[in-house]
Amino acid sequence: MARPLTAMLALTRAAAFLGPSPHKKPTVATPMLAEREEKWEPPEFEENRIKARKRQERFSPLDKAGAARRLMLDAQRQMKERQRQRPAYLPLKPEASLENATAGQWFSGVVRNLKPHGAWVSIGAEVDGFVHCRDMSDTDFVSDSREVLRLGDEIDVCVKGADAAKRVLSLSMLQVEPVDESRRAVSTYSVDERLEDVAVTRVTPHAAFVDVGARVPAYLHVADIGLLPRRKVGAARVPRLKLEAPGQSIQECWVKAVDVGRDRLRLTLVPPGPERDDPTLYGRRTSPLDDAEDDGAAPARWTD
Repeated sequence: MARPLTAMLALTRAAAFLGPSPHKKPTVATPMLAEREEKWEPPEFEENRIKARKRQERFSPLDKAGAARRLMLDAQRQMKERQRQRPAYLPLKPEASLENATAGQWFSGVVRNLKPHGAWVSIGAEVDGFVHCRDMSDTDFVSDSREVLRLGDEIDVCVKGADAAKRVLSLSMLQVEPVDESRRAVSTYSVDERLEDVAVTRVTPHAAFVDVGARVPAYLHVADIGLLPRRKVGAARVPRLKLEAPGQSIQECWVKAVDVGRDRLRLTLVPPGPERDDPTLYGRRTSPLDDAEDDGAAPARWTD
């Protein structure tokens, strides 16, 4: 009997010396804590809880930044709501219909829609007329129609053209002269054609419109003015011409590009030759039309 008691005493002392077994689960005080420790969650859950807590703090009434953000969102919502509420169409007018409207007539209209490149105006026709940015000012360059117009503005516009078959109405805020059939059509001009004694009709910060005897004014960009040859080595090169005011005379120029589809002409003061393709003079001088003709493909439209 003494031997089993001695063995049990030795085992008890060994267990006390070694400590608790690592394979035995520790006892916990509450079952809820045990369930939380046993339940595994991906780390994204805790990140989502932190983000939600930050959103609540940001929009809290006690948070000044949250209140300012809420006011900004409300202002944006109200602005979008005003944009959705477009002004109503003007009553139909017989003289403003697509069949009766002629180039040069003036009408009072209301701005019903705005886009960066232009505005749609109701003048009492079957459709809204479109006013391009370039037809909004004869002195300043307008890059966005929303800089000068607002929804609901009452403006006076001039008819540029009306097509009842296509239901298209083109308008302008500038005076539009009737098309003179005695003038040359755009299709009769050719690239590198030399023109003499032409007059500037309109000047903008980056370009000028020139009367070359065509039915539409030709476009001359400042990058197409070119530089005069150097008088001596190291001397500065000055532009061939300084655009000053309407009425200025240009002794000679050349046709750079012809766009029959859009009824446009583009001019240059640089004569045909290697200088026109010199990359050091305001960048590249040729237009996409020249590359398309060299490749034998159909010419692409050039843009201002």
